[in-house]
Amino acid sequence: MVAISDAIVTRRTVSLARELNPDLHIIVRTRYMSEVGELFDLGASEVIPEEFETSVEIFSGVLKQYGVSRQSIEQEVEEVRKEGYAMLRSTSPPPVEMRLPTRPVINGDFEGTVNP
Repeated sequence: MVAISDAIVTRRTVSLARELNPDLHIIVRTRYMSEVGELFDLGASEVIPEEFETSVEIFSGVLKQYGVSRQSIEQEVEEVRKEGYAMLRSTSPPPVEMRLPTRPVINGDFEGTVNP
């Protein structure tokens, strides 16, 4: 696990760790999504950008404020993370599906899915 605030030192650490042990599973925390690609290129196995996780937490808070059930929030967050991290690892973005209420929100749960 690499969680260093200095981006240059983080890149050097990942590169050196991969060089020393090609089989090592390297998890890296970084501040910005713009740094993800380079860290994968240097040999990171997983990259967790704070910027993305902060956005996920804000998303959760907004849903909670609007009365969405905890179970629905957890499902939505899981899906956002799954799609978001897949997108960060890929050169082409995944298809987008927006889950919007087709009817008013009742008891905090979405009532359907709308594709843009």
